Amino acid sequence: MRFTGESLAVQDGTATPDEINDKAENAETVLVSRSTKGTISGVVSFGTYDDLLAGILGADWSTVTRTVGTKKYTGATLDIYVQATTGIKYDTVLMASEDASSIPSGGQVEITYGSFHAVLPYAIYVCSEGPTLLLPLNSLASITAAGGKNYIFSSDAKFVFSGISNGNLGKFFTFRKRLAGTWQQFTGCLINQVQISLQQGQAPTIQMDIIGSDMVMATVDGV
Repeated sequence: MRFTGESLAVQDGTATPDEINDKAENAETVLVSRSTKGTISGVVSFGTYDDLLAGILGADWSTVTRTVGTKKYTGATLDIYVQATTGIKYDTVLMASEDASSIPSGGQVEITYGSFHAVLPYAIYVCSEGPTLLLPLNSLASITAAGGKNYIFSSDAKFVFSGISNGNLGKFFTFRKRLAGTWQQFTGCLINQVQISLQQGQAPTIQMDIIGSDMVMATVDGV
Protein backbone atom coordinates (compact mmCIF):
# COMPACT_ATOMS: atom_id res chain seq x y z
CA MET A 1 0.00 0.00 0.00
CA ARG A 2 1.13 3.53 -0.76
CA PHE A 3 1.02 5.76 2.32
CA THR A 4 2.81 8.63 4.04
CA GLY A 5 2.34 7.55 7.64
CA GLU A 6 0.57 5.13 9.96
CA SER A 7 0.04 4.66 13.69
CA LEU A 8 -1.57 1.22 14.06
CA ALA A 9 -0.93 -0.11 17.54
CA VAL A 10 -2.34 -2.47 20.16
CA GLN A 11 -4.62 -1.01 22.82
CA ASP A 12 -4.54 -3.22 25.93
CA GLY A 13 -6.95 -2.63 28.78
CA THR A 14 -5.79 -3.72 32.24
CA ALA A 15 -7.28 -3.72 35.73
CA THR A 16 -5.96 -4.29 39.24
CA PRO A 17 -8.43 -6.31 41.35
CA ASP A 18 -9.24 -5.13 44.87
CA GLU A 19 -7.98 -8.40 46.25
CA ILE A 20 -6.85 -9.10 49.77
CA ASN A 21 -3.97 -11.58 49.96
CA ASP A 22 -1.08 -12.52 52.22
CA LYS A 23 1.36 -10.14 50.53
CA ALA A 24 1.74 -6.48 51.45
CA GLU A 25 1.28 -5.34 47.86
CA ASN A 26 -1.41 -4.82 45.24
CA ALA A 27 -2.78 -7.81 43.40
CA GLU A 28 -1.35 -8.60 39.99
CA THR A 29 -2.65 -6.54 37.08
CA VAL A 30 -4.75 -8.56 34.66
CA LEU A 31 -5.54 -8.05 30.99
CA VAL A 32 -9.26 -7.33 30.59
CA SER A 33 -9.54 -6.13 26.99
CA ARG A 34 -7.54 -5.94 23.78
CA SER A 35 -8.07 -4.02 20.57
CA THR A 36 -6.12 -2.18 17.92
CA LYS A 37 -6.43 1.39 16.77
CA GLY A 38 -4.62 3.90 14.61
CA THR A 39 -4.60 5.90 11.40
CA ILE A 40 -3.24 5.50 7.90
CA SER A 41 -2.40 8.66 5.98
CA GLY A 42 -1.52 9.08 2.33
CA VAL A 43 -1.72 11.09 -0.85
CA VAL A 44 -4.85 10.48 -2.91
CA SER A 45 -3.98 8.44 -6.01
CA PHE A 46 -6.03 6.49 -8.53
CA GLY A 47 -7.24 3.14 -7.22
CA THR A 48 -4.99 3.07 -4.14
CA TYR A 49 -7.70 3.35 -1.48
CA ASP A 50 -10.73 2.00 -3.36
CA ASP A 51 -11.16 -1.03 -1.07
CA LEU A 52 -10.86 1.08 2.09
CA LEU A 53 -13.33 3.66 0.80
CA ALA A 54 -15.72 0.79 0.08
CA GLY A 55 -15.25 -0.19 3.73
CA ILE A 56 -16.41 3.17 5.08
CA LEU A 57 -19.34 3.22 2.64
CA GLY A 58 -20.39 -0.32 3.57
CA ALA A 59 -20.69 -1.57 -0.01
CA ASP A 60 -18.83 -3.07 -2.95
CA TRP A 61 -17.81 -1.23 -6.08
CA SER A 62 -20.03 -2.22 -8.99
CA THR A 63 -19.39 -2.23 -12.73
CA VAL A 64 -22.17 -2.19 -15.30
CA THR A 65 -21.60 -2.38 -19.07
CA ARG A 66 -24.04 -1.06 -21.63
CA THR A 67 -23.70 -1.34 -25.41
CA VAL A 68 -25.99 0.94 -27.40
CA GLY A 69 -27.17 -1.77 -29.80
CA THR A 70 -30.74 -0.99 -30.84
CA LYS A 71 -31.26 1.59 -28.10
CA LYS A 72 -30.92 5.33 -28.63
CA TYR A 73 -28.11 7.24 -26.92
CA THR A 74 -27.98 10.96 -27.77
CA GLY A 75 -24.97 13.10 -26.88
CA ALA A 76 -24.75 16.87 -26.57
CA THR A 77 -22.03 19.39 -25.76
CA LEU A 78 -23.30 22.19 -23.53
CA ASP A 79 -26.79 20.80 -23.17
CA ILE A 80 -28.92 23.94 -23.06
CA TYR A 81 -31.96 22.07 -21.74
CA VAL A 82 -30.14 20.63 -18.72
CA GLN A 83 -28.47 24.00 -18.17
CA ALA A 84 -31.87 25.70 -18.07
CA THR A 85 -33.07 23.17 -15.47
CA THR A 86 -29.99 22.86 -13.25
CA GLY A 87 -28.23 26.16 -13.88
CA ILE A 88 -24.96 24.31 -14.56
CA LYS A 89 -23.21 23.69 -17.87
CA TYR A 90 -22.78 20.02 -18.74
CA ASP A 91 -22.16 17.71 -21.64
CA THR A 92 -24.82 15.02 -21.61
CA VAL A 93 -25.79 11.64 -22.97
CA LEU A 94 -29.53 11.00 -23.02
CA MET A 95 -30.25 7.27 -22.67
CA ALA A 96 -33.91 7.55 -23.61
CA SER A 97 -34.80 3.86 -23.81
CA GLU A 98 -32.36 2.58 -21.19
CA ASP A 99 -33.28 0.95 -17.88
CA ALA A 100 -30.83 2.72 -15.59
CA SER A 101 -32.01 1.10 -12.34
CA SER A 102 -28.90 -1.12 -12.11
CA ILE A 103 -26.45 1.64 -13.08
CA PRO A 104 -24.71 3.40 -10.15
CA SER A 105 -26.15 6.88 -9.68
CA GLY A 106 -22.67 8.39 -9.90
CA GLY A 107 -19.04 7.45 -10.38
CA GLN A 108 -16.98 7.13 -13.52
CA VAL A 109 -17.92 6.00 -17.00
CA GLU A 110 -15.61 4.68 -19.70
CA ILE A 111 -16.91 5.54 -23.16
CA THR A 112 -15.56 3.74 -26.21
CA TYR A 113 -16.88 4.85 -29.57
CA GLY A 114 -14.79 4.31 -32.71
CA SER A 115 -11.54 6.21 -32.16
CA PHE A 116 -13.04 8.10 -29.22
CA HIS A 117 -12.14 6.82 -25.76
CA ALA A 118 -12.59 8.66 -22.48
CA VAL A 119 -12.93 7.92 -18.75
CA LEU A 120 -15.11 10.59 -17.16
CA PRO A 121 -16.86 11.34 -13.87
CA TYR A 122 -20.63 11.27 -14.21
CA ALA A 123 -23.92 11.59 -12.40
CA ILE A 124 -27.32 10.39 -13.56
CA TYR A 125 -30.00 13.04 -13.94
CA VAL A 126 -33.53 11.82 -14.56
CA CYS A 127 -35.59 14.11 -16.77
CA SER A 128 -38.88 13.69 -18.58
CA GLU A 129 -37.17 12.17 -21.63
CA GLY A 130 -35.28 9.53 -19.65
CA PRO A 131 -32.07 9.01 -17.66
CA THR A 132 -29.30 11.40 -18.68
CA LEU A 133 -25.56 11.23 -17.98
CA LEU A 134 -24.14 14.53 -16.75
CA LEU A 135 -20.52 14.82 -17.90
CA PRO A 136 -17.84 17.54 -17.59
CA LEU A 137 -18.30 20.36 -20.06
CA ASN A 138 -16.59 19.81 -23.45
CA SER A 139 -15.70 16.19 -22.69
CA LEU A 140 -17.67 15.15 -25.80
CA ALA A 141 -16.66 18.13 -27.92
CA SER A 142 -14.71 16.05 -30.42
CA ILE A 143 -17.77 14.03 -31.45
CA THR A 144 -20.71 16.37 -30.82
CA ALA A 145 -21.76 19.78 -32.08
CA ALA A 146 -21.77 22.73 -29.68
CA GLY A 147 -24.91 24.50 -28.54
CA GLY A 148 -26.92 21.51 -27.41
CA LYS A 149 -27.30 19.96 -30.87
CA ASN A 150 -27.90 16.22 -30.79
CA TYR A 151 -25.54 13.47 -31.86
CA ILE A 152 -26.71 9.86 -32.09
CA PHE A 153 -24.25 7.20 -30.91
CA SER A 154 -24.06 4.21 -33.23
CA SER A 155 -24.86 0.66 -32.10
CA ASP A 156 -21.22 -0.29 -31.35
CA ALA A 157 -20.68 2.46 -28.76
CA LYS A 158 -19.94 1.01 -25.31
CA PHE A 159 -20.39 2.57 -21.86
CA VAL A 160 -18.83 0.97 -18.77
CA PHE A 161 -20.10 2.44 -15.48
CA SER A 162 -18.22 2.07 -12.22
CA GLY A 163 -19.51 3.42 -8.93
CA ILE A 164 -20.55 2.80 -5.36
CA SER A 165 -23.46 3.77 -3.12
CA ASN A 166 -23.85 3.68 0.66
CA GLY A 167 -24.85 0.29 2.03
CA ASN A 168 -24.85 -1.78 5.21
CA LEU A 169 -22.19 -4.35 4.31
CA GLY A 170 -19.62 -4.91 7.04
CA LYS A 171 -16.14 -5.06 5.52
CA PHE A 172 -13.21 -6.26 7.63
CA PHE A 173 -9.54 -5.92 6.76
CA THR A 174 -6.20 -7.33 7.88
CA PHE A 175 -3.20 -5.02 7.84
CA ARG A 176 0.29 -6.48 7.91
CA LYS A 177 3.25 -4.44 9.15
CA ARG A 178 6.88 -5.57 9.07
CA LEU A 179 8.80 -5.31 12.33
CA ALA A 180 12.41 -6.50 12.71
CA GLY A 181 12.13 -9.61 10.56
CA THR A 182 8.63 -10.48 11.76
CA TRP A 183 5.14 -9.34 10.80
CA GLN A 184 2.48 -7.71 12.92
CA GLN A 185 -0.95 -8.76 11.66
CA PHE A 186 -3.76 -6.42 12.69
CA THR A 187 -6.93 -8.47 12.21
CA GLY A 188 -10.64 -7.67 12.25
CA CYS A 189 -10.12 -4.05 11.24
CA LEU A 190 -12.92 -1.65 10.32
CA ILE A 191 -12.60 1.76 8.68
CA ASN A 192 -14.15 4.06 11.26
CA GLN A 193 -13.69 7.42 9.56
CA VAL A 194 -12.16 8.89 6.40
CA GLN A 195 -11.01 12.47 5.94
CA ILE A 196 -10.02 13.78 2.51
CA SER A 197 -8.30 17.17 2.39
CA LEU A 198 -8.32 19.31 -0.77
CA GLN A 199 -6.34 22.54 -0.53
CA GLN A 200 -5.28 24.92 -3.24
CA GLY A 201 -1.64 24.43 -4.20
CA GLN A 202 -1.36 21.17 -2.23
CA ALA A 203 -1.54 17.50 -3.14
CA PRO A 204 -4.87 15.97 -2.04
CA THR A 205 -4.43 13.89 1.11
CA ILE A 206 -6.44 11.21 2.87
CA GLN A 207 -6.50 9.98 6.47
CA MET A 208 -8.34 6.86 7.61
CA ASP A 209 -9.13 6.05 11.24
CA ILE A 210 -9.03 2.31 11.88
CA ILE A 211 -10.26 0.15 14.75
CA GLY A 212 -9.54 -3.56 15.03
CA SER A 213 -9.93 -6.58 17.26
CA ASP A 214 -6.42 -8.01 17.72
CA MET A 215 -2.79 -8.14 16.66
CA VAL A 216 -0.74 -11.31 16.32
CA MET A 217 2.92 -11.81 15.40
CA ALA A 218 3.99 -13.99 12.48
CA THR A 219 7.35 -15.00 11.05
CA VAL A 220 6.12 -14.89 7.44
CA ASP A 221 4.07 -12.39 5.45
CA GLY A 222 0.61 -13.96 5.31
CA VAL A 223 -2.70 -14.30 7.10
